[in-house]
Amino acid sequence: MNSEKENIPMALIEHYFAIGKYTNVIPLVKQRMAEDMENKELWYKLAVSHYAIGQYEEALEPFHRAFQFGYDKGVIYYFLGRIYMATEQWQKAEESFLEAVHNNPNDADVYSAYAILMKMTGHRKKGSLLLEKALALDPNSTVVLQLYSLTEMTAKKEKHNNALALYMNSTDSEFAKLIHLGWSADFHNRFKEAREYYRQAFVIKPEDKRILSNLEELEINTHPLLLPNRIVERLGGIGFVLMIWIILCILLDKLISNDNFVNHLLRFSIFFTLYYFISIPIVKGLRKWKSLK
Repeated sequence: MNSEKENIPMALIEHYFAIGKYTNVIPLVKQRMAEDMENKELWYKLAVSHYAIGQYEEALEPFHRAFQFGYDKGVIYYFLGRIYMATEQWQKAEESFLEAVHNNPNDADVYSAYAILMKMTGHRKKGSLLLEKALALDPNSTVVLQLYSLTEMTAKKEKHNNALALYMNSTDSEFAKLIHLGWSADFHNRFKEAREYYRQAFVIKPEDKRILSNLEELEINTHPLLLPNRIVERLGGIGFVLMIWIILCILLDKLISNDNFVNHLLRFSIFFTLYYFISIPIVKGLRKWKSLK
């Protein structure tokens, strides 16, 4: 009688892993593991599969087990850094990336991910230097080009478009490119376009929970009740708008003798600030209430 290990050929697992069908990989790996618990490749593929579909907690133990059984330390630390960065555990993320660099000093993907972490935590100059090193090490890496395009989303239009074009001409998957285009459109307030990219990506990988999360967040951000919030963000944020509003009130107070008018403006600013901060919880509550009906 054939064992389960024989029933699940490694070639089948490799095939699903290579084409990104991670929800197929997970049960197959677990089934084969019944008789091959110390196989570092299986633990690694299980970990990456969980990571790839946004199941970060589930990915941690398999990565540690792959490390325990001798998988490349630099690769494991790189993925741990990505997980900690995604879950906003900044110190753990940096420690992991430093270990990854120590073990694989010429890995461009590690430098590019570390660069993103530095930019996210306010160390923009160091982030730029790390990204330059990553591009020098491997200018064709899909990971490097994707992260480079992400960092240039705030740049001038021409520079952003050039970085985006480099990534779109890379060998990355159609799914990854659709997600990236969705991020770019969302960041530049092209919400209808972003929604369409996410929907196309969902057709390819309906099991990826992050797409539904992106669509839900997009639906919240584009809600009619949040129109004032979107206007404020385009003007520079609530802090900037309030500062301008207060300066305007002070100037009008000196120019106009009508105290009631200025008082009304001040009351409006207080009301608007309150609305800005409570409107998102209200919209989320309304969506939850509608889903329960």
